[in-house]
Amino acid sequence: MEFLPYLKYILGLLFVLGLIGLITVAARKFGMVANADSRRSDKKRLGVTSVFSVDAKRRLILIRRDDREHLVLLGTERDLLIESNIPIKRKQSDTEDSGNELEEADDTAPKYPTIPSPFKKKQRQTNE
Repeated sequence: MEFLPYLKYILGLLFVLGLIGLITVAARKFGMVANADSRRSDKKRLGVTSVFSVDAKRRLILIRRDDREHLVLLGTERDLLIESNIPIKRKQSDTEDSGNELEEADDTAPKYPTIPSPFKKKQRQTNE
């Protein structure tokens, strides 16, 4: 039994897998793959916080700008802004102040009006 043909197949397979890995690293380095950088840098004003694939054609992206975040739905034919000016809530260790920034972030959160439910029973007023 000769091992030379098996050795050639194994070396060929390793060569092809190495080429695939090399192409993957090159694609990431040159920005051909959309990925979210988990390391935040305070020097950058604009960044992608997270990317979520909704389906094969649409992606949900959370974009950070200064101290705000924006939620955008990207599709093949059109893009849609879902929510804008979301305040970033920082941890206590991130702030140098006494923690007043946390309270300010909660105050600037968008207030949505409450819509009365048509299924809620109304209380009747009795005239006695």
